[in-house]
Amino acid sequence: MMKIAVLFVVLAMAAAADDMMNFTCIAGASVDKTDTKVNCSAEAVLCHKPVAVADNTYADYGCGACPANSTETCEECAEEDCNAYAVPTISFECNGLYPNMTVIACEGPSAICHGPAKEYSGNDATTLNGGCYGCGEANATVCVECDGDKCNSAAAMFSLLTTLLAVAFWMQ
Repeated sequence: MMKIAVLFVVLAMAAAADDMMNFTCIAGASVDKTDTKVNCSAEAVLCHKPVAVADNTYADYGCGACPANSTETCEECAEEDCNAYAVPTISFECNGLYPNMTVIACEGPSAICHGPAKEYSGNDATTLNGGCYGCGEANATVCVECDGDKCNSAAAMFSLLTTLLAVAFWMQ
């Protein structure tokens, strides 16, 4: 009976050691919607990844602890595959166009702003104002998108001026 108990203990230890040898972490962006994983060494029981903040220049994913002096940009976790990939984000600005020109602080994976299309003649404040990110399906026919910091200026949307004047006149 003792031999059987020892056999079970040895098998359990072998299975646990095998699990330790197979510790994996995410290694970066998904490829074809499948996580990119890396097998870690037996000593590595941590994964690391960039802190999810805009404009983070640290971009490494993998096994082990974060590099020294990177607590602001890197974070660690202690579970297998716990360092899920997150799309990096950047800070950018778009213009708010209506009723007064303002600058809107934005964060996203790319600098995309929107504003009313040249042929838009309505008075919907949301469409007239413009702002961060794309138009969305609801506004696709009355809205235009542009790429770049503050790309939706009034000069870029010149025909908007006539609409704004008409709305201002109508409101008096």
